[in-house]
Order: sequence, then structure tokens, then C-alpha cells
Amino acid sequence: MPTLPTSLSADDVCPADGVFDGWAGFRLDERRVRELLMGVQLYKDRDLAVRELYQNALDACRYRRARTQYLDRSGRGGAYTFAGRIEFEQGRDDDGRVYLECRDNGVGMGDAELRGVFSQAGARFAEQSDFKLEHTAWSEVDPPVEMHANSRFGIGVLSYFMLADEFTVTTCRMGLDGRPGPVLRASIHGPGHLFRIVTTAERGDEPGTLVRLYLRKGGAVSSVDVLERLLGIAEFDTFAEDESRRAHWTAGVVREREQPNGERFGLDAHGARVTWADAPPGVQLTWTEHGGALLVDGLVVQPAQRTGVVSSAASGLTGVVVNLSGPYAPAQLSTDRAEILDDVEPVLNALLAQAVDPLIAADGTTLPDFAWICRVAKRSTPLADLVTAALLRAARPLPYGNGVLDVARCGVLPSDGEILREEGRGDVPWRITGSPPDHIYLWRLLAHKNERILNELTPFCPELDDVQPVLPAMPSDQLLLTEPPSSGLTYWCWATLGSPRERFLPSGLRGRTSLDATIRRAAVLGLHDLRIERIPAALKASDPDLQLLCDSSGRPLRRSTNVTVTELMRKSVQAHQEPEQVAALWRDLGINVPGAVGTLANAALHDELLAHDPQHPTDWFSPGETVPPGRIAQAAIDLDITVSEVCARYEAHGLRPDRAALPERPDRQLPIVLRRGCDDTEAWLTRTDPMAPLQSLLAAHKLDMTPTEALGRYRELGFSPPCPFPDDATTDDLALFNSWWVDDPLGIAPPGPLPYDLLLQSGAHRLGPAIRRFEDYGFNVPFRAPHRPDELDEQLLSLSGPCSWFGLSVGDTMPFAYLVVAARSVLRPPAELAERMATYGLTVSCPDLPAGLSAVDAHELLWDSKYDETYLSASNQLTWQELLRRAAELNANLEQVVRWLAELGIPVPDIGEQLRRALARVPRPLGVNCRKG
Repeated sequence: MPTLPTSLSADDVCPADGVFDGWAGFRLDERRVRELLMGVQLYKDRDLAVRELYQNALDACRYRRARTQYLDRSGRGGAYTFAGRIEFEQGRDDDGRVYLECRDNGVGMGDAELRGVFSQAGARFAEQSDFKLEHTAWSEVDPPVEMHANSRFGIGVLSYFMLADEFTVTTCRMGLDGRPGPVLRASIHGPGHLFRIVTTAERGDEPGTLVRLYLRKGGAVSSVDVLERLLGIAEFDTFAEDESRRAHWTAGVVREREQPNGERFGLDAHGARVTWADAPPGVQLTWTEHGGALLVDGLVVQPAQRTGVVSSAASGLTGVVVNLSGPYAPAQLSTDRAEILDDVEPVLNALLAQAVDPLIAADGTTLPDFAWICRVAKRSTPLADLVTAALLRAARPLPYGNGVLDVARCGVLPSDGEILREEGRGDVPWRITGSPPDHIYLWRLLAHKNERILNELTPFCPELDDVQPVLPAMPSDQLLLTEPPSSGLTYWCWATLGSPRERFLPSGLRGRTSLDATIRRAAVLGLHDLRIERIPAALKASDPDLQLLCDSSGRPLRRSTNVTVTELMRKSVQAHQEPEQVAALWRDLGINVPGAVGTLANAALHDELLAHDPQHPTDWFSPGETVPPGRIAQAAIDLDITVSEVCARYEAHGLRPDRAALPERPDRQLPIVLRRGCDDTEAWLTRTDPMAPLQSLLAAHKLDMTPTEALGRYRELGFSPPCPFPDDATTDDLALFNSWWVDDPLGIAPPGPLPYDLLLQSGAHRLGPAIRRFEDYGFNVPFRAPHRPDELDEQLLSLSGPCSWFGLSVGDTMPFAYLVVAARSVLRPPAELAERMATYGLTVSCPDLPAGLSAVDAHELLWDSKYDETYLSASNQLTWQELLRRAAELNANLEQVVRWLAELGIPVPDIGEQLRRALARVPRPLGVNCRKG
């Protein structure tokens, strides 16, 4: 039996005559394919034809170097050496034609190469049988000769036609014996034309190739500009010259270049640098003060996949230039060679992890410093963390501004630049708005031993005088603590307790660190106190899974979280899990989920009665909660059952239905009557809350009855209406209670307190009648209206006037701060305004400015926002951080500022208690308590 072939191919197979009625096969339109391969549709940038010239020259020089090494190592006689050289030149020939030529002293081409690899699109010399045989011989010498071609697709020559319609090739091939062969010349007048190969000399002086492109009109290009943009490291000495400039790339040295604004693809590496001397063959790695780049064979590329240490900057790396060639060159590049398709992050991470310790140990360099690490962290926190970890291992101080940081004690947190700036130690690399959480700010003060501020805080919290070491910060901590800038903005923002974006795995860390590591770090930073050892290993860094660890607003859960049925149901819906599954996980994490809550949540999945309001089915009743009469009436109508039946179902769930005096079959108007303001978007009325006069007035207005009739309707339903209620009440009194200055007028019931924002809306001249009418409705109004208001009364008693009444109710003490602000507008001393307030029966927080506080400083102290021209009010909740800032602005001490604000009537927090709570949450190394001993 004959031997079977090892493979079969259907190439060039066609049917015999008469076998098929019709047949067809796929064919390529040669002209259209050729246009594609030489057009900007593929390469996107016609300047990249210059890069193709360089890469072909680079392969030629690599080939000659390998062949020379083989001759030298195989003992063929003599010593063989090679120094590669690539030159670009632009000019005009004798006929005035503009040309661009590339000359190399590489291996050159012979007749076979010109007819084969050079002229055949898609053919690569590394795949030719002659090269493979030669490569086999190279492997037999000691040490073996290696060559890695950068040619990937075999179509680069066609890109020349993006710049030229005609080019010439003059070349001389280096023979296997090292001697130059004949000199050949070919003129190519278009991709679809035949070209003639002419021998111009039987033997050349030196191997090499010269390619001259005759640039078409409109095809102007500068080889100097293109190579400066793309060539980061030349493997062989490279020169480029155009009509105005000449540039030189020294072999193996990173090119210095600052990328122009607006350039999207190009080299950016300048400033101080440190080169890793022990990089493995095929890798060049240089740390750089500014910019950064990822190179393949010395040319700029960008990574398609951006994870781990890969930078979010277009360049792919920040703070370092890495050139991958030879065995480290990625296998897959885009057709235009501008993008790496492989995931190179594992290779880069391994290389950078090895290179970081030599960086830290380098002498005579300014790298790294604090500002540099912060710049790196903006684009790649994993790389910034690598550098910081090396600094911690080496216990090396970190330069910043005119001083140094003790990294072993404080670590590196970019927002520390604000603290350092306050000490006059440099600029702030990151711009961050807002205030950090108290425990984070205290952590950084203790880490940097900021004695000026700590000395001010210690009188309020003596425990600060005796604290243990704190946890060194890592740059990636910043992403857990702050929110990135919104589109078009440059400022980061501290994540507040109410921020919906404060979560376990911010977008800046996704794909760059493990979920487990992030959750553990968040616990150390005091962002949560969950039992991290009980977090399921199967939990993924996906939104549904991460939502299980956060409340419905996106904030990390804490063990003290008060879990309600509403919270459990919302999380169940978000995570696509049963309430009992979510409850079981939370209990494992240390959160108390009462059994009754889980039971009621499971029941809520199947019983719509357990929703607070069918209009807003995102809130549910809690165990033992009272069901308002309006909800019962609405359920009876919706389900077409009696009120008694509805109440029985609620009681079966352990709830307390308040049926009041509801009829068994409510009419459809009744649920509206039993809502606040008779508005179907408002909450249900309850019989435990006092009824506001406005409720009866609105019911009368909307139900077309008198206020007295509306009052009677509520009495019939079992509600206790306001008392007294004037017999002459009309819907005209709605104007008395409706004011856009008041957030919740339906919450204002007699005897008060009555907000000044309601009382004063009538103005100074109608204030007396307004007071009497409020008293008719049962409000206590201890306010003396001026009998004949003068201009000052009109100014002070106007809601739109210079004196703020915000947040004040009748009977409250008037903050002297409000009078300080008003005094500037009415041109009267604040003390005079205090006297006028006394005539209205008001108590003022102090009769005049506190001792030691001038009027100018008082205004500075009371600013809330100079941008909006607003001032502090009695409703402001100041923190000790804000008080410190105000003290620094006035060059006063903290205790003095606290005393001033208290006298001015601005509430001041218990700073000592705030500091003690913050101190308990300060991040510390494992096993270290907050206090010594």
C-alpha cells in the first residue's frame, strides 16, 4: 500500500467538466486589496511609512549582526565585528524632485530577496527556508546566535506608496562568508507595475540597502519629526536629516522628548532618569521624571489592555520607559504596529517589581520624590504602590519641596501635599476639594507629626499626647478615600459619609488589584468594620456582588448598621438574591439582622400589602410598625376587600393596623383625604403626629368644602384636629402657612415653634395682624411687632433683607453673627441692631462683638462661601477641621475661635468627643492599639 500524504490541500482544486451545473470560489480583488494595504485605512497615519522604513532597516542590521556573530563564533578565520548604522536623509535630486531616503549597513538583498520577500506582499524573510536553515546553524555555535525579527506581516513595503508613487532600491547582499555580493538597483513606479532589477557592480564595497522615495506633491513629511515622535530607543546609531534639522539617536539610550500639547501618539520622556543596569536581555527600563512610554523594538506603542501597573495615560506607562524586544517582544501587534494586542501587564509587573529596588538604591538622583510618586499614582496606583513598598523596605527618606518625608512612618498619600503645603514644604501634586473624614485627617496629622496643629488639638483631647505609631499610607489608599474628577474637571473630591460613590472597589482600582486585598485595606483604613474573614471567596468584583457589601446608597456597611425590611429588600433586588440569602451573608459579616426583619422581607416578596405606599413601592413596613389608616383604606379599595379583612392580613404579619374610624368599604376619595396635604405624592397621615392647620385648609380647598367641614371630616375619621381652630377660618388663610422659605409647612402645628420664615413673610407693616391670626390658630407668638415700623425695622424684618432669619423660630435666641452680617448692609453698628432686636422681645446671643474680635475678622470668621457670598448660620454643623481652617485664616488659636463662635451664636461641636471618635478609627499596623500601654 502506498504511503498516505501527511496533509491535503484544496488550493487550486476545480471541478471536472460536466460535474457541476455551476460553481464559484472566493477570490481577492488584487487592485482593491493592494490599495488597502498601502492606504491610510490600514495605517491611519501616512507618516508611519517612515516607521516602516526604519523597521526594515532595523531587521537588516539585526540580520547582519547575527550573521557576523555566527562567523566570529564558528571559527571561520579572522575576527568579525559589526556596528550598525541607519541614516535618513531628505533633499532634492538633480532634477529637483523631493526625496526621502533611508540607508542602512545591514545584510542587504540579493536578486532572490528582491524577487521574493521584497516584492511579495505577505511574505516574511523569517519564514523563508533559507533563513530557517541558517538559523539552525546559528543554534549550533557556543553561545548560540539569536535573532528576533520585528517583521510581523510582510506588507510594510506597500506603505511606502502612502508617500510616493515611485521609489528606488539600491542594495548589496552580505554573503554567508561575510563578503559583499553584487550591487543591485531596482526602480518601482507603482504597486501594480513590473520593475527591473539591474546589476550596477559585480561586488560592492559594503553590504547594505538604500531606499529612496520620491515624494508626491502633498506628501511632505519630515523624517526628523516622525522619528522624534516614534523612536524612543534606537538599537543601532541612527541619524535623520531634513532640509532644516539633523538629529542623532545614540544606540541604547532613551530619547529625551517632551510631548507637545494635543499630540495623541508620540514619545514623552524627559527630566531626571535612572536606568536599570541589570535588565534582562531584550529589556531596557529607564525611570523618568516626566512622561513615560511603552516601546516595542524601540518604537512607541500603546497597550490595548489596561490592567495592573499599566497606566491610564495614552502612553501606557507613567514614570518609566520600558522597551520590549527579542524574547520579550509581544507576539501580537495591531496591523499598523501602534497597539499591543497581548496582555503585557504580567510581564511589565514582573519587570518593574525587580527594577524598583535598584531605583531606590540609586545614588546622585532626585528620583523618586513625593511629587513624582503622586504623578505616577494619578495614572497607575499599582506602580506607585510598588515604589512606595520599596521605600518602606529600604526605610529611605523621600524628598519633597525643601525637606524630606519619613516614609517608614507616614508612607505616601497624595493628598498629604495639602498638609505639607501648609507647612511651606512644596506644592500640592493632586488638587482635592472638600474635607477628609475626621479619622483620616487625624491619621495624616499624626503620621507627619504636625506639631503646630496637634498642639492646638491636644487641650481638647489629651489622649493625642500619647499615641502609638500609625499605619504608613499607600498611594492607592487615595482611590478608596476620594472620588475622581468629573468629566472636564481636574479636582478630586473627598468621599463623604453620604457619598453614593464611596465603595469597596472604585473604578480606578478595578482590574488593578484584587477584591480581597481592597476590602482588607478598606477595613484597615476604617471605612468598614465587617468580618473580612467571612466575606465569601466566590465574591466577584462585579457591581451586583459588591452591592452586597454596601447599603442601598452605596456606602460600605458597618456592623452598627440598623437593618430594616426596606434596606434588606432594596439590597435583595439590587443583588438579584432572596432576602434570606442577603440576611445570612450580613449576619456572617457581623451585622445584626433581626429574624423578624428577614421573615417580613421574605413575606414582602409575595404580599404587596407590606409596601408602605403602592405609589412608591420601594419602602416596606418594619416588624411591629403601625399601619396608617390611609394605607388600610387604599388596600381595601385596591384588593376589593373590607377594612377588617385588610387589618387581619396586617395583623397576621405582626403589624399594628390603625383602622381609626374607617368605614368597611372606603370610597375612592378617602385615601386622598388621608394623605399629607391631600396630595397623592405625599406620605400618609398618622394619628400619632399633631395635625397642622394647613392640612384642614388644603383639604377644604381641594375637596370644595369649608375648613370647618374639613375639620369635621377628620374628626369623624378618628383624627384629633388642631385646637383651637378659628370659626372664621377660610381658605384665604392658606397664604399664612404656605411659604417657599419653609421646607415642611405641613409639619408646623400649634403651639409651635413657629418659624420666622412664616411669621415675617407678611412684612413689617402687616406683622401685627399676622401675629394675631397665628394666635387664633393656637400658636404661641412671643414677638412684639413695632407699632410704627421705621426704615430699619423694614430692613431687619424682611425675609429678603440683610438680616438672616434662616433656621430660627419664635422664641429662639438670635445669633449675634446674623447682626454682624446685617450691620454691613444697613450701615449701623451690630450692637445697635442687638438693641433693636430687644425691642421685638428677642434675646441676642451677645450684646456686642466678643472681646478680641474685630468687625473685619468677624466677617472673615463667619464666611461660609465667599464664592456664593453666604455666611454661617445657626444650622451649620461645623467640624474641628473647619474650625482649624478658620483659626489659621485669622492667625488665632483654636480655643479662641471656639469661644468667639459660641458667643456669636453659631453652634460649636464637642471637639474633644469628635477627636476621641476619630482617634479610635485611625489606621494602625496590626496589633497596635490607639494608645501606649
